[in-house]
Amino acid sequence: MKTRSAVPDDFAAIAALISHYNETTQTQCIHSGEGAEEIAAALRAYHEEGEVAFAIGESEGELVGVFGGEYDAALGRAWLWGPFAEDAVWEETTRALEVEFFASLPKAIKR
Repeated sequence: MKTRSAVPDDFAAIAALISHYNETTQTQCIHSGEGAEEIAAALRAYHEEGEVAFAIGESEGELVGVFGGEYDAALGRAWLWGPFAEDAVWEETTRALEVEFFASLPKAIKR
């Protein structure tokens, strides 16, 4: 698996993956919204404001995990979305995503 910071072209795939996990109460993200279209729109809006960061994990060209969220640098705070990954590789995937995501945040984010 390879990790990288997400770019706007990734938002539709990220939104689809999050929407899938939101179907189950145990894996639902209360910050993300409902349905892939609403989630993708939120990601685009946060991106336009410069207030979103996501790490994605890919294996053989497929999206296998995401971790990110919106943030407010002036407040020094981020609201986390995820991590989202399959149970079979959850720990390995989410640890790698965590490193990538936190490295991509502005230094002002402390909470």
